[in-house]
Amino acid sequence: VDGGMNFSTVAKDVERLDKKEVDPARLSKEERRRLIEKLNKEMTEAAKVLDFEYAAKLRDEIRRLKGGK
Repeated sequence: VDGGMNFSTVAKDVERLDKKEVDPARLSKEERRRLIEKLNKEMTEAAKVLDFEYAAKLRDEIRRLKGGK
């Protein structure tokens, strides 16, 4: 388990998702769960520092990973 979440790691994950380098369908259930958890934490942190644009981007990626829109 990755205990050291940091902005650059999460930003790279989101960038890879944006570029469609990561196909959510190819992630294991556990990989998907961990990525969603990491993105949720970062989304909360982004909102705390009033970076709502980034928080919304993370929210959209979380929805996509969960099989939503």
